[in-house]
Amino acid sequence: MELYNYEGTHTFHKYGDGIAAAGDVNLDGIDDYMIGARESTFFSSAITPGSITVYSGADGDELYRIDGTSHNSAFGTVMCAIGDVDGDGASDFVAGDPMYSIGSYTFEGAYWVYSGIDGSVIFWETGTPSSFFGNSIAKVGDLDGDGSTEFAVGAPYENGGGAVHIIAPALRGEVGLLNSPHANANFGVSLSAIGDIDGDSHNDLVVGASRYDCVGANDVGAAYLISIRFGTVLHVYEGWDSLNEFGKTVSSISDLDGDGLDEVVICAPQARQGNSLAIGAVDVYSTASNHKQIYRLLGNGPNETFGSSVAVFDDQDGDGFDDFLVGVPYRNTNGTPGIAALYSGRTGLLMHRFGNGIHIGFGQHVANLGDIDGDGFGDVGVGTPESLTLFTGTASIYGSRKFLHGSRSEISSSAGGRVDFEMDFDRNSRGFAYRFMASANGTGPTIINGLSVPLGMDSILNSTSTGSYPGFVANGQGMFDGRGNAHCTLLFPPTALNTLIGRRLFFATMAGNSLLAPTIVSEPVSLTVLP
Repeated sequence: MELYNYEGTHTFHKYGDGIAAAGDVNLDGIDDYMIGARESTFFSSAITPGSITVYSGADGDELYRIDGTSHNSAFGTVMCAIGDVDGDGASDFVAGDPMYSIGSYTFEGAYWVYSGIDGSVIFWETGTPSSFFGNSIAKVGDLDGDGSTEFAVGAPYENGGGAVHIIAPALRGEVGLLNSPHANANFGVSLSAIGDIDGDSHNDLVVGASRYDCVGANDVGAAYLISIRFGTVLHVYEGWDSLNEFGKTVSSISDLDGDGLDEVVICAPQARQGNSLAIGAVDVYSTASNHKQIYRLLGNGPNETFGSSVAVFDDQDGDGFDDFLVGVPYRNTNGTPGIAALYSGRTGLLMHRFGNGIHIGFGQHVANLGDIDGDGFGDVGVGTPESLTLFTGTASIYGSRKFLHGSRSEISSSAGGRVDFEMDFDRNSRGFAYRFMASANGTGPTIINGLSVPLGMDSILNSTSTGSYPGFVANGQGMFDGRGNAHCTLLFPPTALNTLIGRRLFFATMAGNSLLAPTIVSEPVSLTVLP
């Protein structure tokens, strides 16, 4: 469900060129968020410094705006919440500007740490000429036990190969430096903290290096798994083809293969397949000693740039595993509108698509904004800086509100009774065909017409997934109304559920322009059968 939508105010504003969670900056108990615009003034102006606008998660209103100061910089593209730095109880944040220049186009880069309360500068630092310091930022946890969260800052061109600086807010400066093990690698182009992989009781770090050269091929890209405490390289995940931009974006996701260690997510938005260019790929790797590939996801066609961005979310489908959102800025065959695709972390199967097929470059940036709507799930931010007339740009905020609601969670088999299900999908689903389904075999998932449905296959699902319903089901399939809503009623006769006493039935709804190619599915909803 779309909660808020924002548009840039002028051409080349590139609103949405950055989007990130801010934490609770105004102390109202609700997570807030920030949206960046690469150019806060008109393109023809002498100064186009970029901006960051901080919004209230409670009502979507603007709290304040911060403008950059450097000519033609990239302020507003890199942001990261880092918890309370100045002791006022509010979440603070850091912003990077990799193109910040002290002189004329010297590109030292910089980062600024801001107070979440009012956007005032707490401290800041610049890099060395042509280092693009601030190109990436990641919160890495409390490394020194002082109660504050350290963060890493990438400088992918520093000293030729790139570097990552570790910053301690309590000391207002740098406490560690990781230099690229290889020349011209773009080491630090992307960053992500990961759990303790080497057993030293500290978080570790994933560092993207999209121009890394391997034996026999140049610019294949890589992602380094590095011990922050000791600065040692634990493993290098190498790309497989030149100029794929493997490592352009990296993330971590909680344990998927049962070894107790977090996994690594590595994107290659320019990945090729045969003669098709820029299809894009997302790889998920184990961090155990074998570092095996768990699975690979590929885009559907040329120039999609699948994997331009990625964001990890807490379990969205009830299977106990984290899931992740992938930006696909140019999904359609005409090479313009994009989507953001939500995948099951456990299986790598598609669960949901965001996007209305209109905005150019939708999904260029995706983010987990924290719980804005108070339902206990992280909400979705999507930046589309190329959309509207001449890169005005947009940003969309989506809630993870439940799509399916049941009127009760238990029913007596002997008495029977009525259960009403409300299907409350978002407005972009208006007019979609829907099908209500059930299973007595858990939450699966089961692939139905290419979509991962969170129901286990059994005779009930086999029937309902094809539109075959018993007589006590009303409106099991049909069309959503103009708000993306529908209603289904189950009127169970007494004793009809006797064979299921003591078990749970699970229900879900899938929908799309065509049920032969559904694009959206609800979370599972359960109903316990009592005697």
